[in-house]
Amino acid sequence: MSIMIIGGDDIQMVKSVLLDLGATKVNHIAGRKNSDSFRELPCDTRCVIMLTNFINHNAMKAFKKQAKSRDIPLICVKKCIHSIASEYTKLCEQLQPTQNPCVACHQNDQCKTAQELRNATIEYMI
Repeated sequence: MSIMIIGGDDIQMVKSVLLDLGATKVNHIAGRKNSDSFRELPCDTRCVIMLTNFINHNAMKAFKKQAKSRDIPLICVKKCIHSIASEYTKLCEQLQPTQNPCVACHQNDQCKTAQELRNATIEYMI
């Protein structure tokens, strides 16, 4: 799943957590400049995460509107690794089985990939 993070300056830790949780690509827009509110979401974006304590209000409104018009799930959180991991995991569980095959797979309990995802989530939650 391709994710767009809006807000925040240094997102390396957030990016690594999301990649460990199964994201395939993580893009970033700082969202502090007025010009950021005129940028478009990439067409391959499947989830938008807004770091609400590091974003311009106009940019927040613009990206929220874009996500809503394209039916892209939007997660609004503060820059906290635990809450980002938790909300992203909840979103992945709610997706259709075709979008997240690990959730619907009948071998989910024995699958190495699914176990790694669960362990990565637990490690970041502690």
